[in-house]
Amino acid sequence: MRYRTLLFDLDLTLFDFAASERLAFAECAAAAGLPTTPEVFARYKVINGRLWAGVERGEVTPAEAGRRRFDELLAEFGSASAPTGVSSDELGQMFQHGLGAHGELYPEAAPVLDALAEHAELGLVTNGLTAVQRAKVARLGLDRWFEPIVISDEVGLAKPDPAIFDLTFNELDRVHGARERRAQTVMIGDSLTSDMAGARAAGIATCWFNPTGAQRPTGVELSLECQSLVDLIEALSV
Repeated sequence: MRYRTLLFDLDLTLFDFAASERLAFAECAAAAGLPTTPEVFARYKVINGRLWAGVERGEVTPAEAGRRRFDELLAEFGSASAPTGVSSDELGQMFQHGLGAHGELYPEAAPVLDALAEHAELGLVTNGLTAVQRAKVARLGLDRWFEPIVISDEVGLAKPDPAIFDLTFNELDRVHGARERRAQTVMIGDSLTSDMAGARAAGIATCWFNPTGAQRPTGVELSLECQSLVDLIEALSV
């Protein structure tokens, strides 16, 4: 195999975050008495996306993003305390639980990871809240493939900051033994702004997971690109 160390993103790369988010939000909307309309969910996604963009820029912590999304949503569609008496803090906790409890790996993820793990060491580098991501790790048994598992909220660093990759290499040395890995490592993820930009800044190869076939923005350099996880096996073997 071309690379001996494979670093994976989790959400929207291996894990169906879209389904998890829809189910978790539906539970929160019902508890808060919010309108269960596409418009409310769409507005949530705008607020959440803006906050997590702030996380990538280092302006907002993951924990702050988790709290503020429902503060802002209730300010638009409810009040500081929703009509049912459920506060934004309670909704935030409910939502975090739902994100960890709902959603599955994409169907091809497990067999692809099984195949790759026979030829390379696998690490997981994910931006997210500790409680949410650790719940997924435990429920889905992700530690059968990945060691280390690096979560932004846990380590106080987030992609695209190259420091999170430096920390990951330190953890790889601890787990698997020290060696020069950087030239034989690739980061696989769906986000150009966090996964790919962070990996480039850290001096490692990039593989953009692009299942929708989106056009690559002008000037964005990538080592590899694949539209399915199954294609990833061949791409990494070239």
